Amino acid sequence: MWILENPEAFKGKRLWLRPGKTYLFGRTAAEPGQLAISHNTISRKHLTLTVSPVEDGQAHNPTSRSTLTIEDLATKIGTVVDGEKIKGKKKVVQGTTAEFIMGKCPHKFRLLWEPVVFAFSFTSKELQTDPLTTLRDSFRSRHPGRGLRGYGSQPS
Repeated sequence: MWILENPEAFKGKRLWLRPGKTYLFGRTAAEPGQLAISHNTISRKHLTLTVSPVEDGQAHNPTSRSTLTIEDLATKIGTVVDGEKIKGKKKVVQGTTAEFIMGKCPHKFRLLWEPVVFAFSFTSKELQTDPLTTLRDSFRSRHPGRGLRGYGSQPS
């Protein structure tokens, strides 16, 4: 799973970036999925982080990684990703870590990939209803608040 860290912005918490979701960063948060960062050099809609869905047949493979794309939304000052300035461009994270700075904000955001394996136990009654299909569907769901919850996800 992709994790986003910034001790100042998230008060020491880590944000799980769910596969199949896009996160909007900027100065204001008007709707779910937006993260507000208060700094005068950050645009209202500054950048997006897009995590691709888990590929079919790869959910069981901890070495399979979702693609993570950082896109600067044609901001005035731009975004620096791993030392490279992007302005109105997209950058796909190639390794297992990346850092980015929005505008001239002094706080770096760090992205890192951590393989995760989930284990489940079911009662014999639950096993009769094909619980794995239900779980798989909820993990793949793009609807906020369904499936596993990470920091920043919406309650159901």
